[in-house]
Amino acid sequence: MTLEEVVAHYNKGGTPHPQLDVDMVPLQLTADEQADLVAFLREGLSGHTSPSTSPPVLPD
Repeated sequence: MTLEEVVAHYNKGGTPHPQLDVDMVPLQLTADEQADLVAFLREGLSGHTSPSTSPPVLPD
């Protein structure tokens, strides 16, 4: 199963069955939001992160 398929599975609320948690509901993400989530997860899971664009926090 691909990361895209996993995100799509959770976006539709899983697969109905008797043990499905009541909190498992459709996420109602748009196609763009799903693609953004996949990109975010892929970056985080790769262990490579983009440099921060925020200024560094300096000690007092």
